[in-house]
Amino acid sequence: SMLRCTHRCCRECARHYFTVQITERSIADCVCPYCKEPELETLPEDAWLEYFAHLDILLKTLIEIDVHELFQRKLRDRTLAMDPNFRWCVECSSGFFVHPKQKKLRCPECKSISCATCRKPWTQSHEGLSCEQYAKWLEDNDPERSVAAVQQHLRENGLDCPRCHFKYSLSRGGCMHFTCTQCKYEFCYGCGKPFMMGARCGP
Repeated sequence: SMLRCTHRCCRECARHYFTVQITERSIADCVCPYCKEPELETLPEDAWLEYFAHLDILLKTLIEIDVHELFQRKLRDRTLAMDPNFRWCVECSSGFFVHPKQKKLRCPECKSISCATCRKPWTQSHEGLSCEQYAKWLEDNDPERSVAAVQQHLRENGLDCPRCHFKYSLSRGGCMHFTCTQCKYEFCYGCGKPFMMGARCGP
């Protein structure tokens, strides 16, 4: 029978059900397959720990050893995650305890440093900035965003070589005679036609 309700199922069905929940889903899904009791998200921490302590005893005699070991690892990780002073490293899979007032977290395993609040990898640029200000700084200085800005500028103000289609950014004014630096094609950037001395620009 289930731990927190009156529903029953055969041993083989229970073995299969809990094996799937543990190996393919979260241990938070290790509840009654019929009524979904208990509602683990609403349980106080002590009741949550008591439920899983009893479930651990039940599962030890029900499921394969390797599945039970996986259950215990997931239970350990979930229990640690409930501790406000426990953190997972943002770079590797290690976990560690921190002082509540620490702003910079250093992983004892991979030595990477991250922000305790926003969880982003720590850089010198975060120094003296709030997490919101740092997020804005990252957005403004994102290399991909810079590339996108250049591409947008070229779409709006750029010029394509009619022969090789290399893109150029043009400033205002200057001579209409343009020589492509890539393929050496000479053309009029007013109409795109081959440049000919004395010819008039037009469609």
